[in-house]
Amino acid sequence: MSMRPLIAVTLAIGLGLTSAPALGSVNLELRPVEQTVMVDSMVEIGLYAVSDDQTDQIVRGLQAVLMWDPSHLELLTPVDNGPYTWFLSGFFDDSGADGLNADCGPDVFCEPYTGLPYNDGNAYFQNGADFSVPAMATPAGLLVTTFQFTALIDQPSTEVWISPGVGGTGTQVFGDVPGQDVAGTLGGSTITIMPAQWGALATDSPDAVCGVVPGQTVKMLLAVSELENPVNGVQAVIDFDQDALSFVSTTPGDGAGSPWDSAAETAESVADGRLTYALIILAGETAEDSIVATAEFVFQPVGQPAVADVKLLAEADSWITRLTQASHGAAVIPDLGASLLFALPGDADADGDIDLADHAGLVSCLTGPNATYPAEACCRFDLDTDGDVDLVDFAEFERLFTGS
Repeated sequence: MSMRPLIAVTLAIGLGLTSAPALGSVNLELRPVEQTVMVDSMVEIGLYAVSDDQTDQIVRGLQAVLMWDPSHLELLTPVDNGPYTWFLSGFFDDSGADGLNADCGPDVFCEPYTGLPYNDGNAYFQNGADFSVPAMATPAGLLVTTFQFTALIDQPSTEVWISPGVGGTGTQVFGDVPGQDVAGTLGGSTITIMPAQWGALATDSPDAVCGVVPGQTVKMLLAVSELENPVNGVQAVIDFDQDALSFVSTTPGDGAGSPWDSAAETAESVADGRLTYALIILAGETAEDSIVATAEFVFQPVGQPAVADVKLLAEADSWITRLTQASHGAAVIPDLGASLLFALPGDADADGDIDLADHAGLVSCLTGPNATYPAEACCRFDLDTDGDVDLVDFAEFERLFTGS
């Protein structure tokens, strides 16, 4: 039978299905354990029975039709891990009904039935309670079972939800009155599937360490490292503080021998303080730790604090930060690295002022003329940029001192 790419789960017990006025409603919800998963990883989605009022409601059994896109997700098994122990639970043989749980294909049923439906995007799930101790749907939701899938391909959005029914097989919730269907709303969930992980991407800049002055051009270096496979492309979502930084341009590589210096194809877009950037090395692939691109900004803070932030985002506006490989497609980045923080020279803690906290840092870096910095971060106090931190810098620091 032809089915839309949905997930249908039916939970039923051996009760009469005669209709009766509903005394209350129990909503069915699908709640993913993780909203975003990686390709080839497990997707876990909990089925919850939720009381529609502030009281607990008896649930004698459920039947639900679960729907999904089989090109995006492959059904594995339901796992009962809620607080209630069900008398029966699973994908039972319904070959004599609508054939949702056939396990050899949409038109062929296998004997004996294995207990796991064919992955055609629909399944019929049944769940029955212990008659002596019924299950209780709570306002917060009773976890009935957890469905497990394998994520097949990266997708910004794929859905799993409960259908009202297929053919004569319907989604129902049975309460305390025999045969009474108290099913309320039927929910669904959306999953984002990210590509597999191949390496790390991070930002770096010497300007972020030493501080910059208003009007100064600053550089942000986008670097790739820890590569598990050669890559020929990078796509990045870079977020920057548009109240303090004006974007100028991006350049492939670092101009100093990076394999990305000769990248033949680039693209960039800037809007609302967000830079989306992509480039590809058309000539081949690289497995080197290297500078992918250099982005330039002008530091133009408006008012105080005079601090600007630049950071990588995992995803935004349908863009995903990821690497690409010519032969195997795309892969996400497991580590987006630290963000950059640009601030005024002398503002050692980058909080937008020059106060006693920064003074303590100056004292620890003060060495006198022509002396080497005791630490790299001491360059923040080299206010005359002559390579040392001495009394000339101390005097300039006092002039800049604002207090907290």
